[in-house]
Amino acid sequence: RDWLAEVSTTAKARPMAAIAYGPPGVGKTSIGAAIPGCIFLVDDKEDGVNTLKTSRLIAQDVPVLPAVSTWEDSLECLRQLSTQKHKHKALVIDAAGGFEKLCHDYVCRTRFHSDWGEKGFAGYQRGYETSLPEWRLFLNLLDSCRGNGMSILLLAHSIVKPFKNPTADDYDRFVPDLHHKTWSVTHRWAD
Repeated sequence: RDWLAEVSTTAKARPMAAIAYGPPGVGKTSIGAAIPGCIFLVDDKEDGVNTLKTSRLIAQDVPVLPAVSTWEDSLECLRQLSTQKHKHKALVIDAAGGFEKLCHDYVCRTRFHSDWGEKGFAGYQRGYETSLPEWRLFLNLLDSCRGNGMSILLLAHSIVKPFKNPTADDYDRFVPDLHHKTWSVTHRWAD
């Protein structure tokens, strides 16, 4: 292959991958619902989009996939969105923390015999590290959805955490409510 002969000066358009996080009520779900051609994927503990629909704060016809309650269902839904023809132009994941919990539940069940304690998932924080390949699979499937013409908006709740400032006074800041290992992989994935 002649790599130099294939040099290009044009940019190739690709659907975006973005993350929006903030405290409850700031409007994350409303922003997602305003994206033309969107569809929501929610876990079974998140009901913000349906609350907004019943309150008539967003359009009633915003499509919402059936809520997923397992990690396996989450991945299968993404596989279908990435391989099947459909009219949706954007996928809104509401919210990242719920899907992280499904991932951790799966890893604890399959790799640690459902032991959340020190001899299992929580021992030396190994459960979070062991979960990263599964989380990367999730992000790869989101990229496959992008390859099928969908933009991705990953919504996340935020929490306040102290920040040790090496050059001035320490302060509190809003950060996504995800384990720091999950966030480290996720923020690098987003555009």
